[in-house]
Amino acid sequence: MNTLLPRPVLQGHPYILSYVQTLTVIDPRRLDERSKILHMTPFGPNLGAPSGTAAADWISPRLGVFGTVGGVVPGGFAAYLMVAPDPVGASPGPKSPEVLGQVAAVATEHTTTPSSAWFAVWTGYGWTHSRTLVLRKASRWQRRRVRRQDEGHSTDLEAELGRVPRFELPHREYFLLSGPVSAAARIERPDGRGQLAPDLWWPDDHAWFVGSDTDLGWIYIGGSRLLTHDLAAALDGQIRDVDWSAWNADVGALADPPDKA
Repeated sequence: MNTLLPRPVLQGHPYILSYVQTLTVIDPRRLDERSKILHMTPFGPNLGAPSGTAAADWISPRLGVFGTVGGVVPGGFAAYLMVAPDPVGASPGPKSPEVLGQVAAVATEHTTTPSSAWFAVWTGYGWTHSRTLVLRKASRWQRRRVRRQDEGHSTDLEAELGRVPRFELPHREYFLLSGPVSAAARIERPDGRGQLAPDLWWPDDHAWFVGSDTDLGWIYIGGSRLLTHDLAAALDGQIRDVDWSAWNADVGALADPPDKA
């Protein structure tokens, strides 16, 4: 069967591993199915690629110091909050489709442009460097076949991603995508291996802004006080107020429940 590492079913299989971005273990009897599994349109059918990046030009001038809340979410909003992870892991994480869907459902009611939003995805996730492991019983020619498929897939994916516009903010480069606010919970990885949380997203009217970073396990939201009130009601126990100038390292302590913070 096809599966991502790590999984208990993989225990006991001897592999020789080198550093790669993504690993897939595949049974050689199902090699013909692999191309169907991996060949997907970048980011799925719910998002489009705009012709340029002008929609993101307003962000950089309003950012604060890198490493703070303001280094992720632009200044100028009435309130800022974080969606914290469950410290015991009993609930879906802040970047899960479930939580993103809840945030999007509330945020949709606080914008005049719910059908027109923008999504930024960091370009450094390494999807074009994915490699496949074949079970040890595979023959040499099967291994060579998988290697050629990997190389072909990487080439095709690089070409597809090359058609998506990119923009830069301090210390990060992003792909820019467009779609409805609800698409935040339905973004697909370009390599076809599951779903992906956008790093930054905002409506066309700039009524609010949701941001995170590859190094953070939570998300920040800037918006109106009414938005933060409604989010707190929808995400009971996961919302924490934060200061725009606070350092991420200090904010991380707020991920604990209020009675333990």
